[in-house]
Amino acid sequence: MTVDGSRIEVPEGSKRLLVIVALHRGRIERRCAAGALWPIGDDLRASGNLRSALWRLKAAGIDLLAADKWSLKLRDDVAVDVHLLNDWATRLIRDIPTVEDLAILPSAPDALDLLPGWYDDWVRRFDRHIAKPSSRPASDPRSSRGTALEVSAARSLPRA
Repeated sequence: MTVDGSRIEVPEGSKRLLVIVALHRGRIERRCAAGALWPIGDDLRASGNLRSALWRLKAAGIDLLAADKWSLKLRDDVAVDVHLLNDWATRLIRDIPTVEDLAILPSAPDALDLLPGWYDDWVRRFDRHIAKPSSRPASDPRSSRGTALEVSAARSLPRA
């Protein structure tokens, strides 16, 4: 994680919590986050694990989350790279890029692989949703458009 240009090490037990909150735009209910991150066991155990992960972030001086009794969200001043990339690709697809958008080139198609090496069900579902080809039938008029990241990924591949 990078904060103000400096790399900060996130405690191992809190990484997945930060990721699941970051991938949701807006608030995520605490019980939903806990259930997704710690699906084995009961709700009390998952809630305790969530509180521990939040405590580890606080102890490490990482103040990125706004939390209340029921939900979690990233602070408003926190930017998430996958959302920035998706917004960039959406502007390109809609043919409304800014001058800065046109100067940005993805370094490699692998850069679009979300959280390589993470095999949690919720990560794989999110990864398939944003970066993999559409499963719409060819007869569906939306099938040729794809998602913003699908088009971005296709545009970044070397041309034959």
